[in-house]
Amino acid sequence: MELVTHIRGQGYPLLCLHGHPGNGRCMNLFVEALCDRYQTIAPDLRGYGESRTAEPFEMSDHLVDIIALLDRLNIQRCHVLGWSLGGILAMELAMRFPHRVTGLILIGT
Repeated sequence: MELVTHIRGQGYPLLCLHGHPGNGRCMNLFVEALCDRYQTIAPDLRGYGESRTAEPFEMSDHLVDIIALLDRLNIQRCHVLGWSLGGILAMELAMRFPHRVTGLILIGT
């Protein structure tokens, strides 16, 4: 699934993963503070915000979507900021794809 994604700023990529219930715009608190130094990438995860789907999915599908997003944006490595559910996904991403993650920022995980 191609995720609706909100991108701001320039610099080293910072993937911002929202919690439940939420969407990429929920990450604006962090995006506003960090977009002057990083390219912030805040997707609406599958089933949330504008990335709604009626199809059933599993948690692991989020990781497939995130890797596809990074590939589509031609991002080989990035920092990942995860809030709540996004933090769980950030940790899973780092464990399964360590070559794609340079650092983690976890909030309420």
